Amino acid sequence: MKAIQTINSEEYENAVLGSILIDPKVMDSLSTDLNADDFYKTANKKLYSLLAKMHELGNPIDLMTVYEFAREQRLDSAIGGTRRLIYLTETTPSSANFKYYADKVLEASQKRKILTEISLVYKGISNGTISGNDAGIRLNKIDAYRSEHSNLVPVSAYDLEDTAQPVQSLWDEMLYPACITQINSEPGVGKTTFVYNLCITGANGGSFLGIPFSSPLKVLNIDVETPVWKRGIKLKTITDGRLPRELYFINALNLSLQFSELLGLCKKEKYDLVVFDTQSRIFNLEHENDNAEVNKMMELLRKLVSDTGPWCLCITVANRTGRVYTAEGEQAQ
Repeated sequence: MKAIQTINSEEYENAVLGSILIDPKVMDSLSTDLNADDFYKTANKKLYSLLAKMHELGNPIDLMTVYEFAREQRLDSAIGGTRRLIYLTETTPSSANFKYYADKVLEASQKRKILTEISLVYKGISNGTISGNDAGIRLNKIDAYRSEHSNLVPVSAYDLEDTAQPVQSLWDEMLYPACITQINSEPGVGKTTFVYNLCITGANGGSFLGIPFSSPLKVLNIDVETPVWKRGIKLKTITDGRLPRELYFINALNLSLQFSELLGLCKKEKYDLVVFDTQSRIFNLEHENDNAEVNKMMELLRKLVSDTGPWCLCITVANRTGRVYTAEGEQAQ
């Protein structure tokens, strides 16, 4: 079924495998949650199965030992050889984020299994090989599977002491990875100029308002507010001609129509910071202070931050009047 084939997370599968090769201790957590069948790509299934077997036997895991063990099992060509093992370690952003990568692989695996079962039930009903009662039983198994793999797993506060890790801010204890920040004010007070300074110094890895960035950022500024000719003048004025290489611009975007395209771009380029200026035009909002419209906008932003990985920070620029609107768009008293 073609739809099933499109549900895969190859980049996250690669990141899981790369994380194990970089830090073999990752297998201590993954071996109980992830199975080889959760991987879509055949080479990834075989490699994960191989790594799991090495972990079970207590064998050391590194590029050399994995390749030698693969040769012993006559799987060296099936997993792609040493070249692919090196590729996996070099393209994995950080082994520290292995849990995030694994969750994405599990989610795609669950969707494929559910869709496969639904497809089989549909074919069985259509050709008369299964009864309505049997179909109901098989569909109930889908609900049981979903419950078994539910993300609703309560964690005791007592257990958080050892697992909680501090996250380094990108700038001034205000900007953090995987967060959404909104800059609000009346029109014409300099929000866009403020964001330009923030983006430029972030991309250069410098200091803004006397406060240094923790590291240089790769920045995408989706600016539909500033004319292109004026942008060049603004950039040269702020930077003294030292234009940052890791600051990129998009001049026009309708996010409701082009969200998938933007998501693919962010996944590919791995931006640290994405700016939307102004949100009303990019998100095609009729009433920028309408709670219902803002909720729709936030759903897209959350998906962008979630699906691009734990590195992406979003900033939206809004001309907020300070008024609060109900879901029907009427001004609240």
